[in-house]
Amino acid sequence: MNNLGIPNRGDAAAVAAISEVIFGYCHSIDAFSDEGVLDLFMQDGEWWQPGTEPLRGRAQIAGFLGARDRAIPRRHLASNVVIDVEGPEQAKVVSYFTVFKAGPDGAPTPISMGEYRDTFRLDEGRWRIARRETHRVFRAN
Repeated sequence: MNNLGIPNRGDAAAVAAISEVIFGYCHSIDAFSDEGVLDLFMQDGEWWQPGTEPLRGRAQIAGFLGARDRAIPRRHLASNVVIDVEGPEQAKVVSYFTVFKAGPDGAPTPISMGEYRDTFRLDEGRWRIARRETHRVFRAN
């Protein structure tokens, strides 16, 4: 951390690769590409969401992804990404998200806002999500 409390960003190549994972997640989940999302997680990756048991491993994450309603288009937007590369094989990341869906008239309607708190690990030369915690700050009724 620097004297402003902002994490050291670390290796520029790692920061770029991790950023691609964060934005790739948004594209993959919106395209209902379950395989694309799963590939961003470690084999034993965890996904913690409010009010549910954690999803542990790609099989449980795949079950969650497969149960999603695919009839309504959604768009995930990631922003305010802060990446702290803690070493050659681990990073901590905080990013904000906003999720929109089509409203009754087709207009984009925000349905959720919050942040992801992620732990990334290097896996066979690729940065992947080892643990994702979803923290919702706002949620539409």
